[in-house]
Amino acid sequence: MQARLARLILIAVLLAMVVTVGTLVLFEVTTFRPRVLENAKTQADLITEIIVPALEFSDPATAEKLLSVLRHESMVEAAAIYQADGTLLARYQRPQTQVVPPAGPVDLGDRLVGNKAIVSVQVKSEGLTIGQVWLQADTPGWKARFQPYALLLTVVALVVVGLSVFIAVTARRQITGPLQTLAETVRRIGSSRDLGLRVPENDRGEVGDLGRSFNALLDTINQRDRLMSERDTRLVRHNAGLARLAHLDLDDVTHYGTVLKEVTELVAESQQVDRVGVWLFEDARSALVCGDLFVQSAHHHEHGQRLTRAEFPHYFQAIESDRTIAAADAVHHPETREFAGNYLRPLGIGAMLDSPIRWRGQVIGVLCHEHVGGVREWHSDEITLSEVCAERVTHLLERRESMLAEAARRESDTRFRDFISQAQDAIFTLTLDGRIQSVNDAARRITGWELNTWIGHRFQRVLLPEDVALAEQRFAEVVKGGVPPSFELRIRTRQGGLATLEFVVSPQREGGKVVGLLGIGRDVTERKQAAETRSRLEEQLRHSQKMEAIGTMAGGIAHDFNNLLTAIIGNAQLAELDLRQADPVREYLMQVLIASHRAKELVQQILAFSRRQEQVLAPVSLDKVVSESLKLLRPVIASTIRIEAKLPPGLPPVSGDATQLQQVVVNLATNAAHAMEDKGGLLELVLEQVEVNLEMCRLQPELKPGHYVRLSVTDNGIGMSAAVLEKIFDPFFTTKDKGKGTGLGLAVVHGIVQQHGGMISVSSVLGEGTTFRVYCPSASGTPLAAAPSAALQFAGAGEPVLVIDDEEQVLRVAVSVLQRNGYHPVAYHDPLRALAAFSERPDHWRLVVTDQLMPSIKGTALAAEIWKLRPGFPVILATGFSGNLDENVIRGVGFAGILAKPYTKESLLAQVGQALQRQA
Repeated sequence: MQARLARLILIAVLLAMVVTVGTLVLFEVTTFRPRVLENAKTQADLITEIIVPALEFSDPATAEKLLSVLRHESMVEAAAIYQADGTLLARYQRPQTQVVPPAGPVDLGDRLVGNKAIVSVQVKSEGLTIGQVWLQADTPGWKARFQPYALLLTVVALVVVGLSVFIAVTARRQITGPLQTLAETVRRIGSSRDLGLRVPENDRGEVGDLGRSFNALLDTINQRDRLMSERDTRLVRHNAGLARLAHLDLDDVTHYGTVLKEVTELVAESQQVDRVGVWLFEDARSALVCGDLFVQSAHHHEHGQRLTRAEFPHYFQAIESDRTIAAADAVHHPETREFAGNYLRPLGIGAMLDSPIRWRGQVIGVLCHEHVGGVREWHSDEITLSEVCAERVTHLLERRESMLAEAARRESDTRFRDFISQAQDAIFTLTLDGRIQSVNDAARRITGWELNTWIGHRFQRVLLPEDVALAEQRFAEVVKGGVPPSFELRIRTRQGGLATLEFVVSPQREGGKVVGLLGIGRDVTERKQAAETRSRLEEQLRHSQKMEAIGTMAGGIAHDFNNLLTAIIGNAQLAELDLRQADPVREYLMQVLIASHRAKELVQQILAFSRRQEQVLAPVSLDKVVSESLKLLRPVIASTIRIEAKLPPGLPPVSGDATQLQQVVVNLATNAAHAMEDKGGLLELVLEQVEVNLEMCRLQPELKPGHYVRLSVTDNGIGMSAAVLEKIFDPFFTTKDKGKGTGLGLAVVHGIVQQHGGMISVSSVLGEGTTFRVYCPSASGTPLAAAPSAALQFAGAGEPVLVIDDEEQVLRVAVSVLQRNGYHPVAYHDPLRALAAFSERPDHWRLVVTDQLMPSIKGTALAAEIWKLRPGFPVILATGFSGNLDENVIRGVGFAGILAKPYTKESLLAQVGQALQRQA
């Protein structure tokens, strides 16, 4: 029984070994040749994909570099690249091999020669054959082919022994079925090459273990094939990316950002990573700045982020060591774990692959691949592709640098040419014998002579003869090494005039020797003309300053004179109140009042001349002013003088004081009539709308650009000489006989016009007549001002009024007028004592009337102190010269009113009554 069992076991073992070996032999025999040729063919096809650019540019260095990737393939003995004409471009030999690629063209076709697999593939680009790839790979021997199965055979043998024992113990029928299933599965795998087939694993015994082992063997084979397939797919993807990258170039420096984005997108697609970025060092190399970061999952780009050396010192040190960082586990990798807390974990980045970007022997940045997910092992082909892509980025940077340099050079050349051609100064070069070599277009613009008049001729040809000696002297000094000062030369222009140019000259040197002269000539013709214009304007300024000084003096006199007139008018009116209606003295007082009012008008003329008279400017219809003035003038102008007025309808109003403008018209018309009183003539008044431009402002600095209404008053009388015209607006200057004029008429007109923001000019020809032109600023679009209402008078009811003035006579008049009209005035000559009295009983007083100009304190400051004690208390400000005070402004700060000196009892009572009425 034991012998039979032994025989059975032996037969089972032999049978199992035969079946297993037969299965493996069958599998190897049926799949070996196609697999070997297919693997070799795949290697050749991959080389074909990446070698296209090298063949197109016949670049053997690049071709050999690309073939060097075969060093990772241990079975490849040799490979060669042939051009379309059969010429050998590049070749690869595995170290310590005797195989030499053929030197000439080879036949197409794949074959096995002994244990060698030889394949040949054509390389095509755009449908044309541009070359050929030849590859020879070694095939493994039987020992190598069956070595991976040694363990399997051992396992099978052990399993079979166990099965045989089991079968011997149990039953032969439990062995036959599983073995037949196993044999059938092996046959089907051999015929269909479907490694996905599996043996059923229902049996838990030795036969089941055999099936599971066989399935594990198939899993191992399938895993190896899957890895090879993934690698092949990766290489195809890489080669396609490299091909696209090779055609990606920078054709315009402005497209650098766009091309860089295309590079990061292409790398992300080829490497199958979520994030790809190009980071470049700053000049100080203390930080990396992101040029572009592509996030494939969101399909968007970022840039501008910074990584500093202080934050990530180990990473910076690793990058500058000029080697690629392949961090499969970036969170724990020693060179990338610095990013873990703030960067890797928040973004879910598990692996990093960073290749240095080199330029001119230095690492200038890094091409960073960031895999979002878990740990990822980086394959050698992925590392190689990363380094190739980093080199491509370097190429883009080089292209941009060269294009920027070329653009800068072109821009510099253009700027220099534009500078020479568009320069306002004449620029020329001379030979040492004085011939003009070149000249810019400014010489033509300045002189009118075409360039052919200059080039090739001696410089003496274009100069005035009397300036030639000076030019020769200065040029000789430059040739000898001197530095002469600038000098002026005159050139006759094509139009017959003279152009004066200020020249500076410097030497042109080559090899330390003077070979020519470079000159620049600035046209100073207009500057000389401007000097003459400036002299005339300075004369006008001196005249204006003289008028301003006289006006200042007149304003001071008018202030004191108004105080005197206030006392005279007030006392005369008070005296008149004490006389009987039939008293003859009343007539004398009337004459005093008439003379005082005439003096008041004279003061107003002085203030108008000095531009210090108080006025309210409002829109005024100048044609109505002229019409009203003519009604006054016609009865008093001699009948021998004909008056014509041209007043077109629709003129815009002007901003002014109607009374003062009427005074301007009357004074100018009266002056014109006096010039024609002996022989008669024509007096013409013309209104027209004009627009003042910058050119007119340059000639008449008193004007500003804008719209004006111009009044022209023209006569054909005796006219005026130039000497008279210079003094025509001076105060107290007159050409009339003694007793016929004060000399203030035109001075007052000048002051009124300037006070209105306008300008007056005069032109005259002796014996032919004179024209005055008055420019008044237009106030178009503003409604005309209404006439002021008449002042009202009020009677008092014993109200206490504090009256303050440093002039005793004025103070007495004010107190008397107020007492006679029912008020209770208290007078103070000293404003500080008055303030003290007010401070003692601030609630007692109803009103304060104070002068403005007083020795110790001004009226405005006094009012401010009063308002501190009683805010809003009514104060009337009296002034004989308000200067820059404006009634609207005065009322706005709290004053109840302004009482203009010289004032009458009516104006005083009206102001006091109105102030008290508003308070009530």
